[in-house]
Amino acid sequence: MRRGCHCPQISRRLFRNRPRLRSTTRLVSLSSDRQEDNLRPNGFRENSNLKLRHWPAGTVALIGLLMVLLTGVSRATGAAAINGGTDYRIVIGDRLDRLFVDLCFADVEVPATLIASQELANSIDDIVMRFAEGPARKLRLRDRSIGLPPNARGCVAYTVEIPAVPGASRRSGLYEHNGAIAVSLERILLLPGEVARWHKTILSFSKPPGVGVSAPGRRLSASVEEESFELLNRPSAWNGTIAFGQLTQNLIDAGGALIRLSIVGGTKPETATALQGWVSTSVAAVVTLYGRFPVTDLQALVFPLGPSSDLVPWGEVTRGGGDAVHLYVDRTRTRAELTDDWVLSHELSHLLHPYMKASDAWLSEGIASYFQNVLRARAGLIAPVVAWQKLDAGFRRGIAQFSGTRTLARDTRAMMHQRHYMRVYWSGAAIALIADVDLRRRSGGSVSLDTVFEQLSRCCLPSRRRWGARELMAKMDEIAGYRTFVPLYERYAMRPLFPDLEESYRHLGLEVNARALKFSDDVAPRSLRADIMRGR
Repeated sequence: MRRGCHCPQISRRLFRNRPRLRSTTRLVSLSSDRQEDNLRPNGFRENSNLKLRHWPAGTVALIGLLMVLLTGVSRATGAAAINGGTDYRIVIGDRLDRLFVDLCFADVEVPATLIASQELANSIDDIVMRFAEGPARKLRLRDRSIGLPPNARGCVAYTVEIPAVPGASRRSGLYEHNGAIAVSLERILLLPGEVARWHKTILSFSKPPGVGVSAPGRRLSASVEEESFELLNRPSAWNGTIAFGQLTQNLIDAGGALIRLSIVGGTKPETATALQGWVSTSVAAVVTLYGRFPVTDLQALVFPLGPSSDLVPWGEVTRGGGDAVHLYVDRTRTRAELTDDWVLSHELSHLLHPYMKASDAWLSEGIASYFQNVLRARAGLIAPVVAWQKLDAGFRRGIAQFSGTRTLARDTRAMMHQRHYMRVYWSGAAIALIADVDLRRRSGGSVSLDTVFEQLSRCCLPSRRRWGARELMAKMDEIAGYRTFVPLYERYAMRPLFPDLEESYRHLGLEVNARALKFSDDVAPRSLRADIMRGR
């Protein structure tokens, strides 16, 4: 239980007939072909450049005791984990059907109003203002808004019902999956009326036995009974997801980043091991771009599904409260099939640049489509020749969907309706290849997409706002020191053209015929192809 705060009494909780959890949160290690069981003095297991943290039981117990003592002191005074911020203290119901939330304000003025999303308004109950002094006051929700007393000090307590929604759409913001719940931030968090961004916002969870928790942002602390996270300073309207219930969890250290992997729902150990290895391998591939992972903290949620025609029927990157990747995966596939798939490399490549406006998805999807092949070749997951063949096949699919009459910008806006994904994705990938070849040739190999994205990560990540394509490409020109990207934007985004690859193919020594892609053995083009596929 939470200490030092006004919480609904556990004895008064009313639960539906959702079965109690019996399994515990588990930690899995890498599959045997990559594992090294050298126990380090600090209690971590090390696997090459990827480190999986396995806390010893004694350490967990000690941390848990310290957390109880520390949180008891701070919360007795109503203080959040970070002074001057907002603290959501969340008790997860034993059957996962309710969340009991205390929203407290530490050393900041209590807002005049709180705002609920429509989904939260439909599921919120028992809203009470608990003051630092004096009796509590029941509050009412009117038109998704809650008025708070002026000059109040204290916490707003409320209950969120989690309806049983097995099989509901993952896009609804509420997804129940095999003993676990994934729910969007907007479905459970009341927002201060005048705040449009998360600022020093802490989520502190009290967990029943056997329940794991995953949230975006930065993890502050963890124990058997409690876990806390800080949401990053980003717009509160951006999508973010919390998962709780049966989770198989790992921490992966790679390229200066911490990837917090949660396999959502009850999962067989062998399936969890294969999925964890797949994530580790794909993360390592992205690190080959410039030696670091593009963000320092990543929430990774993997949902194992039943048999599917697609190995990964859906994948996405979200930025709400922190960087996250969500993957829905056919759990029946082998480790080899997982490793051969491109989707995770594609999704992780979205993290190489700031969050893009939806109307400019051709650039973000194009960058990801280009690097999904290049980075897998660099990591040794596919041969360089195969990577070039896959790129060329993608360009052909894009050309086949090009109408010849609409601009790339227009086709991107209509992409969901027209379903012309190949035209949009592979036009952007062609622009990426043209830019990479141009920069390497003009600079004698000292400047490339690799160096541009490395510098972009230093100036413009993590992403705190949405960027437009022209703005980002102008910044990339500034970093590169060459006017390459904006001319490509003006030529191909704003005119009804598919990017012309003829000159780039000539420099690369690539020739297209009806049967296969042919490769020149001349030194200059062969060297350029090798530089791109091995990184230089």
